[in-house]
Amino acid sequence: MPRTLRISSGVRQPASNRFGASGPGHRLTSNQRATAEEVLAGVLDSALDGVALLDAIRNTAGRIVDFRWTRINPAGKKILGRKADSPIGRKLLTTFPDTAYGFLLEHLAEAVDSGKPLRHEREYTHDGERGWIEYSVAGIADGVAVTFRDVSARHRDAAALQAALAEARKAEQARTTFLTLMNHELRNPLNGVVCALDLMTGCAPPERNLFLDTARASARELNRVVAAILDFASLDAGPVKPNAVPFDHPDDIRPASPETSLKKRILLVDPGEASGMVTAMMLARAGFEVETVACGLEALQVAKLRRFDAMVIDMALPDINGVMTVKALRRLPGPNGSAPIVAITEAQNVHDDQRSLAAGVTDLMVKPFRKSNLLERLERYIHAMVEA
Repeated sequence: MPRTLRISSGVRQPASNRFGASGPGHRLTSNQRATAEEVLAGVLDSALDGVALLDAIRNTAGRIVDFRWTRINPAGKKILGRKADSPIGRKLLTTFPDTAYGFLLEHLAEAVDSGKPLRHEREYTHDGERGWIEYSVAGIADGVAVTFRDVSARHRDAAALQAALAEARKAEQARTTFLTLMNHELRNPLNGVVCALDLMTGCAPPERNLFLDTARASARELNRVVAAILDFASLDAGPVKPNAVPFDHPDDIRPASPETSLKKRILLVDPGEASGMVTAMMLARAGFEVETVACGLEALQVAKLRRFDAMVIDMALPDINGVMTVKALRRLPGPNGSAPIVAITEAQNVHDDQRSLAAGVTDLMVKPFRKSNLLERLERYIHAMVEA
């Protein structure tokens, strides 16, 4: 008989390297199943997010009408506010009868029927408190696995940030309004000072005293505004006070050559008492016939009654703003609708200047301005209108 030779290895496979599943149809032993359960329990218990498994409950037509809790980890119980009473074995809508959770059933059923994972973030109300929850759903057999986290803190932080931004915008708007107001309050008396001193050139003593009084009044108003600004600034920095410095007006003012101009009618729209007076006197001394009003409505009423060869308009009017006033004047029939308009502004601003020019302004000047600059512009534009 033939002899059979068997060769075996002297090295045995360690027990730790033996695999229980060695072929098709293999089933885990009870010890192996316990080990898998322990691993799953460890993963779920250590998860920071909530994890839950739910089985679908269908009606006789096969439609999903509810879900039953089969598993939930400790983090999930804490997020859902279920510390003592476990939801295991209970229905979803029984556990959370509040209608605020109604969207859950729809989303979970969609994940089961579509087989596609879904992710949502929704606002909820639980025990009278509002919050936000973010969750993702994946279908497993005829049920779902849900992972979820409470993102209420994130939404509260976002809301707080938006509130802070809104407060910052309000503060910036207040700052802009304050600067605009201060710009107006500063430039009006400053213009009164500059124009009054400009008019003193070549004046007789009675007129000189009038212009000096106007300059002094404007200077006092300017000092009041500056003091108010410094008092406002002293809220953050230490108190700051301006020092009054006395000065003597020189008596050797040389007379200037008399201004020559055609006797043309000018409409002056200026809300400032001092600046309006000195500008009107400046124009009158140059040979213009001047009619002064203090607001946009008065300007429109006067322009409907009398013809003007040109208009000088302060754009910071107390009733309707300068741009609207210019637009309304441009719509008037007759010569006034096309008369040159010199706009007086408080600061150079590209956006505001473009709006003024688009409204129909012929030229722009910034306070404080010199007499010669204003007169040169008016004479040039009036001459151009006459030539046309």
